[in-house]
Amino acid sequence: MPCGKSHAKEADKIFEPYSILEKFDLFRLNPKYKNINLEKALSTYIPHELKIEDLQRKALSVSFQLFNPEEGNWGPEILDNLEPGCPDGKTTAIDAILRSSAAPTFFPSYQGYVDGGVVANNPSMVALSRAIDQKKGKKKIGKTFLLSIGTGLSHNAILKDIAWGATPWVLNPFAKAPTPANPLLSVFMEGAADISHYQCTQILGEKYFRFDPFLDKGIELDDWKNVTYLIEEAKALPYKDPEGWKDLVKWVRKNFKKEKIQ
Repeated sequence: MPCGKSHAKEADKIFEPYSILEKFDLFRLNPKYKNINLEKALSTYIPHELKIEDLQRKALSVSFQLFNPEEGNWGPEILDNLEPGCPDGKTTAIDAILRSSAAPTFFPSYQGYVDGGVVANNPSMVALSRAIDQKKGKKKIGKTFLLSIGTGLSHNAILKDIAWGATPWVLNPFAKAPTPANPLLSVFMEGAADISHYQCTQILGEKYFRFDPFLDKGIELDDWKNVTYLIEEAKALPYKDPEGWKDLVKWVRKNFKKEKIQ
């Protein structure tokens, strides 16, 4: 996907309102955006016929299935190309992306799936579990190294006791910083990310490193107009957070040597 000047043009199309009445949908009865334009944008860069098993690198995708006919309920689904011949690999890359990016309230579900971020917003623990699974990655935990890169942290918080019902927890258009407009979804996704970080730290110790610096301002999940700001923030990281950047570079140089990656 584009990351330069062309991102704004693409994003303006991707985040097309689901309904012409979206501005008046105060109770958010519909998702905010359609997913058809996201699919079109993906197909510009990824062939429709490309399957997960065709990818040259090992890959993993997490989504949440709204109904699993075999189990009779809903639950997370993990797709990967770690096991040759596994049915997971037959899923196309575009379908996997659309499933795992169907964030509730923002996009409609896709093929019966929603964004895996509701259960694994930081998929580090999922990746580790798959890597040491003797039917999948077949790696020994003592020789497993994990680098986790986040998309930047916001100083989200609720500064005082509250007595909210369902509506303000799910959608709070009157929320002011540092409280996000979707408090409950933010709590679930950010809390799950922190738990995954803690688990990986306890299991791998120094063989695990996560880099996820704080941003100067809060960024909503669909705030595409701030992508340029995020790009500039990423470029400035070595200067704004020299110690964190130094630790990252040191860890990578120490642990990602050729003989360890093979």
